[in-house]
Amino acid sequence: PLYSYVYNEGALGLMLPSWYDCCIGKQQKTTRILVVDDEDIIHVSLDMMFEDWPGDVELVHLSDARKILEFAGDGIDLVLTDLTMPKLNGIEIVRLLKTAYPKLPVLIMTGYGSLDERERLMEAGAMGLLSKPFTDLESFFCHIESALKSATVV
Repeated sequence: PLYSYVYNEGALGLMLPSWYDCCIGKQQKTTRILVVDDEDIIHVSLDMMFEDWPGDVELVHLSDARKILEFAGDGIDLVLTDLTMPKLNGIEIVRLLKTAYPKLPVLIMTGYGSLDERERLMEAGAMGLLSKPFTDLESFFCHIESALKSATVV
């Protein structure tokens, strides 16, 4: 379920997203996520989805993947990039980012991911593959949180 009840002794039940437990909760700083996608609808959708994120988050939007290195090093905590775009594809983006910023976590978004592509993306250094459309918000946000936590451990 997307929402679960949390009961505190002597308090009324509070409805929180069930993915809240796997997320940051009390963040020390604003999380900056670079979103690279050539479709405007994805940028708008992610803006709406992250309104429910339990901490401060800033989405930095980029539609031209060729400019990714200009933005990725500017205090970005995570990169969400589309797999299929004109000019650069997801595997090329992962390789570029891992060369320039080896500790920066990268998640790939796609509506067309195959098992072979998933393996090549992981070999290139991607943290995971997120399926579009984003229908399972719990899984989506847990992947985001897992990638962010891995960056702090590395």
